Amino acid sequence: MKKIKTRNIEYVEVACDTAKDKLKIGDIEVLRGKKVKSVTAFRVDNVTKSPDGNALANANAFKCAYLKLRIKGKDRINEAPLSDFDSTLQNGKRWTMPEAVELDLTNSYITLGDKATQVNGEVFLLNFEFDELADDINAPSKEATKK
Repeated sequence: MKKIKTRNIEYVEVACDTAKDKLKIGDIEVLRGKKVKSVTAFRVDNVTKSPDGNALANANAFKCAYLKLRIKGKDRINEAPLSDFDSTLQNGKRWTMPEAVELDLTNSYITLGDKATQVNGEVFLLNFEFDELADDINAPSKEATKK
């Protein structure tokens, strides 16, 4: 069957923890081995609940949050303000990588300039866009082309 490139988005929740100022993103099975094209962060004034029903991190926590993304063993995005990844501030555009890259999310974090702004039970919501090859369901099958 013919393969086509499909666009995929994986939502990731990073739980607030008032005891920590460094929140690990962690291993995301769906993203393992995938080349990520863009990262987006969501603010509570635009999206109030995560897909799992958790409240999004409050506005003060979001303003104090920074993203650290590890790529090929190095911190390539190091303490970038999470607001840089907020699509509402970018006129609806996603923050895109110069080229799609495989992220090491087990060693990637959201850090907070002031951990006291967090509320347990709230989450930071990120999405990662990646391409994947999939079967083209519109392509004729081998049986159909033999007739």
